[in-house]
Amino acid sequence: MQPRILSANKSQVECELYDNHPLRLSDGKGRRVECIAGVLWITAYDSSSDIFLRPGESFIVPNGGLVLVEGIGRSRMHMVVVHTRQSAIRAFCGALASRGLGEVWREWRLRARGA
Repeated sequence: MQPRILSANKSQVECELYDNHPLRLSDGKGRRVECIAGVLWITAYDSSSDIFLRPGESFIVPNGGLVLVEGIGRSRMHMVVVHTRQSAIRAFCGALASRGLGEVWREWRLRARGA
């Protein structure tokens, strides 16, 4: 299953992640990714090793390079968005290419409005 946005607003995003369907984050320097449920597997540009997070643990994106976040099994992540709405969309949804950016943008906007 593809990553699924559960909730989103101007300052944070929560989504559900699954095996073999990584979420691509670009330009995410300084953002905090927190594991809410399951196990998150994070691969970050210029990092010497992968990171595995369990519930309650978090990771600060160290640079603006590509970061892949994948669930091991069914997992949930929470990410604090620090920048403007437009840059948050680009960073969070960057390359959910299989769904198309237009679809992800519409879903995010509806959730941000509370629809």
